[in-house]
Amino acid sequence: MAENRPSSTAGVTSAPRSARIRILVADSEDIVASITADLLQDLGYDVTTIQHSMTGLVTAAQQDRPDLVVVDTMLSGSEDDGALIETVGRLGMPTLFTTGGIFTEPGVSSLAKPFSQTELAKAVQSVIDRVPRLVKPS
Repeated sequence: MAENRPSSTAGVTSAPRSARIRILVADSEDIVASITADLLQDLGYDVTTIQHSMTGLVTAAQQDRPDLVVVDTMLSGSEDDGALIETVGRLGMPTLFTTGGIFTEPGVSSLAKPFSQTELAKAVQSVIDRVPRLVKPS
C-alpha cells in the first residue's frame, strides 16, 4: 500500500513506542481505513481494529475500549453529522472525525481528507493533548 501513502513524511513525529495508545479506525471506505491504520501504526500507535459501519464502530469500541477513535463522518449507518457526534459521544472516547466534505461542528476535532501523515500525526496529538489520562510524562 506504500504507493497510496503521502510521498513525504518529513517533520513527522512518531508517538513514543512506550505510549502504546490504542486507536480504533472507522471509515466508510476500506482503502482509506487501511491507509489510515498503516499511517497510525507507522507513527507508533496500536490500531485495535478497523470498522466500516456505525454498528461495527459501536460494537468494537465497547469490546476493545480503545484510547481514541478516528471516525469518518460518512460512516455507513450514520444519519447525519449530529447523530454521528451524539452516538460516538455516548461511547465516552476521545474522537477525531475525518471528512471529505465540510465539517464545522464547534468543539469537535476534525481533519479534512485527503490528509498527509504529518497532518494526521498533528491532529491525533491534538486530541491526545486534551485528554489528561493519555498524556505521558516526558
